[in-house]
Amino acid sequence: MFGIFSETVNEKMKRKLEEYNDETLDEYMNLVVFLSSDEILKKLNSNELEVLVNVNMIIRDVGDALKSKYGFDEVYCFNNEISLIYNFEKQKSENKVMVFNANKNKILTKLASEASCIFTRMMNEKNNYMFKARFVQFSDENDLNNWKSWRHSDCERNVLSYLYRLVIKNKNSGVKKEEMIEELNKYGILDQHEVKMMLNNQ
Repeated sequence: MFGIFSETVNEKMKRKLEEYNDETLDEYMNLVVFLSSDEILKKLNSNELEVLVNVNMIIRDVGDALKSKYGFDEVYCFNNEISLIYNFEKQKSENKVMVFNANKNKILTKLASEASCIFTRMMNEKNNYMFKARFVQFSDENDLNNWKSWRHSDCERNVLSYLYRLVIKNKNSGVKKEEMIEELNKYGILDQHEVKMMLNNQ
């Protein structure tokens, strides 16, 4: 019959592949890309202070490198996670275009791959460290700010608890934040500006 188009299996698969790989994010929304590594988390669970310090320094350098190279506005790093933030309003005011023209697949795969390569190289070990990528978008600036506040509180709580376990050699179940800070301050390992912020955020 005229006017009827019958797709072959090959054509259908090719179309589906193109649809998936060409899917774009909303360029008019704020974007946060999460990069995390299970291998790094396992390494941190060794409960060695030297490992914690070294891993955090490297993961910060990886985050800074990705932020600089791909034009993200902010980077937030802690533990085994890197969060790259694209602020739509800021980018728009500077006439910038979202990285990889907002292609979702390219953003996630490229950033995860590059983070894995840089971190593995900087660790200078035989082990490979693999990152996986996820994302979330916020249409409202307040939602983005609330997300940042939540992540900061989460980071603060986790790092303080982790340091307490490493240095005091004691499980911190039931120990209040100010008590952990008081004990850790005796070792001179806490930044005093951060201490004031932590105590004010109770």
